[in-house]
Amino acid sequence: MSDTALYHRLGTENVNAIVENFYEKLLDDYRVRRFFNDSGKKEQLATFKAVVNAALAGNTTDAAFIRLVSDYFMAAFARFRD
Repeated sequence: MSDTALYHRLGTENVNAIVENFYEKLLDDYRVRRFFNDSGKKEQLATFKAVVNAALAGNTTDAAFIRLVSDYFMAAFARFRD
């Protein structure tokens, strides 16, 4: 078994593909879809990918990660944005 983390073995492109597939399934589920904004799907997906990649890479202890999470929640769930 390799000592390399699963994230590094999968690679960013594969992680992004998994995130895209998961995101589409979220939006296909009417019970979940209603919580997401109707606009900005590209922004939502881009920020979601950034959060997942940072989390899997282990970059979760700095202020930049907190900002990524905040950006994602603002893109996906905020009803009124500036």
